Amino acid sequence: MAGITTNTPALAGLLDAIQKNGSDHIEVMSNNAVVGYSISYPMGVLGLMIAMAVMQRLFKIKYEQETQQLGKEFPTGQPIVHLTLAVQMSLFWG
Repeated sequence: MAGITTNTPALAGLLDAIQKNGSDHIEVMSNNAVVGYSISYPMGVLGLMIAMAVMQRLFKIKYEQETQQLGKEFPTGQPIVHLTLAVQMSLFWG
């Protein structure tokens, strides 16, 4: 069993188990595991994104209203803000 953040370690564990099995079909089994992972991983990510979009529409979530409501429920004296930064370091990027 693997979750959203444990699927790559699970693949590594499966490949290790296949290698230690000593079967005559190690290469085929390893390739099948990698192909299955390569197909299922993007579907899992896209499925989660689609599910979130559907739930937002289904429950009619309005983020502005929720921000205001949370500010009333948990008054910190500071506004809830977000900030997007673009980091540019020519030393690393050339």
